[in-house]
Amino acid sequence: MALRVLLNVSRLNWTPLAARSIFNESFLQLDRIRIAKNKGKLQISQPEKLKENIKTNLSNSHVQKIFSQDVKQLMSLASSEDDLNLIGEVIKAKLEDGVNHPKELERRISNFFALCSIFNSVSFASDLWNSAELERNSAYKSRMTQVRYLQLLYDNDLHVEVADFATSDCDDEANFSTNLLIMASLAKMGTKEAFEKAKVVMKKDNFKSLRRIGLYSYLATKCGHHAFAFDLIDHFKSDLAANLKLWILIEADRIDEALEFIRESCLDKPQISFVCLNLMEELADVIRKTHGNSSETAKDFTDLCLKLENAVSMSEKTVEDLLFSRISSKEQSN
Repeated sequence: MALRVLLNVSRLNWTPLAARSIFNESFLQLDRIRIAKNKGKLQISQPEKLKENIKTNLSNSHVQKIFSQDVKQLMSLASSEDDLNLIGEVIKAKLEDGVNHPKELERRISNFFALCSIFNSVSFASDLWNSAELERNSAYKSRMTQVRYLQLLYDNDLHVEVADFATSDCDDEANFSTNLLIMASLAKMGTKEAFEKAKVVMKKDNFKSLRRIGLYSYLATKCGHHAFAFDLIDHFKSDLAANLKLWILIEADRIDEALEFIRESCLDKPQISFVCLNLMEELADVIRKTHGNSSETAKDFTDLCLKLENAVSMSEKTVEDLLFSRISSKEQSN
């Protein structure tokens, strides 16, 4: 609180994230599917009859009598776990049958995982993803399908399961979205084992985006690899990179360098628009504990804080907020 009074600067307004998702509904196209679902539901005149016909044909192994349009309508009607279970069983039966229009079935499978995301149903999504039927037809695991599944696991804190894709489903052509979710989960885990998997993922990475490298740097810092973490982002110039660098310097107990970095980045050669307030508070706490309130370092820090008043904003965001906040497809090339 003393630091807040000392700084006395205008802070950027920041509302804590309402969701943990890395990708928003628009990126995953869940908003479109939700709208199509509600619209399609209104066009079905006999919903119960549709369900009964599908159940009858499924139980009698007449899967070819279940048309793609039937599955599409069933998805529009879905409102319970029983409905999700029925859709999953129909898809598995069609995969087992093997006589399908590839693009049509791929679309239905991807939309099923979208439904699981909408209803937050990990169990039904995992049941289909790990089923023998889909394993034998892995070509139907499209990139969007995989991202929807991984995001669902991530949203439910199943980071170990997401991290498993770093070795089992991550190849040289792995897309931006998949690798980003994997890196986010590994960073959330923060273990040495996670860091070893992260090294594998980053070797295969083709985009080198700041967000993904930032997560890698964050994980490296958590595992004590401060020099490596700093080198990873040293050439980036942005608010995220600057605050991450400051955090690493504080974590590495390089207090003098941290003060000099703030002075240079905010005053001498301004290159950032805000500093995370919690980092300043953490820095103040470290200085107080290691140097004392009357030390020259403490005086330098106080003087620096006063100079920052009209130079930079203090944000309620944390480094974690910056790294794990939502992302849109426009950020892929950044």
